[in-house]
This record gives sequence, structure tokens and C-alpha cells, in this order.
Amino acid sequence: MEYQFLEHTADILYEAYGATFKEALETAAKVLFEETADLKQVNSTKKVAIKEKAKTLDELAAFVLSDLVAERDARGLFFKSFKIDSLEQTRNGFTLNGTVEGGPATRDAGKTEVKAVTHHETKAFEKDGKWTIRVLLDI
Repeated sequence: MEYQFLEHTADILYEAYGATFKEALETAAKVLFEETADLKQVNSTKKVAIKEKAKTLDELAAFVLSDLVAERDARGLFFKSFKIDSLEQTRNGFTLNGTVEGGPATRDAGKTEVKAVTHHETKAFEKDGKWTIRVLLDI
């Protein structure tokens, strides 16, 4: 199972899974994209670089997913895929470089309007050799 939705009264709460943090974060982004648009109607005509730094993996996940929402809104795009090109642990935390692909937002492709990623609910953790990223989307 790549992900699962959890009960929440008003917003979208889910967990994304992976063998590594990178894989779990790419899956978390995929779920975000699937909730935002019908991916069958999204063309991969644009690429956008995502660069982020954070002190913890929790923060890094929240910052990256928030960047994806902000880039979507600023550029008028729906995204289809996210690939982490590099993830490095530094003395001050973590640095991530990635690439997101998508195309122009169209009315027909739109689904749920995601306003933001809720930072206080976003958590990344490893258990039994499997990574989980829990995300709460404000809709």
C-alpha cells in the first residue's frame, strides 16, 4: 500500500509510505496532486525546480509540500509528478532538490481546492524499516 486516508472531520488527512524518506515524500506529493486534479487530464509540459532546507524531516516534508501548493497557485499549473533529485543531511539539517512536472490548470481537470499543508500535523517517521509521512491538507 502506497498510502491511506485517515478520518478527519473537515480536511484531508493521509499517510504516505515508502522504503525511504524520499520515496514516502514523492508518494505524499502524488496524493496531493491526485486530490487537486484529475491527473489523466494533466499534461507534463512544464518543469519547476523545488529547493528547500529544513532542520528536521518533519519540517522538510511540510516545506516541500507547501512549496508544491504555492508553485501550483503562482504558476497556474496542475502537477502530475515530483522527483527528488538530491537529499542531503548537513550540520544544520537537511537540503532537498527536486523537480515537479505538470501543465496549465484547466477547469475540467480541477478537483479539490487545497489551500495549504498544515505544518503542525505533518510528521515524518520510520518504523520497522518503513517510512511514513502523515499530512493534513487544509481544503
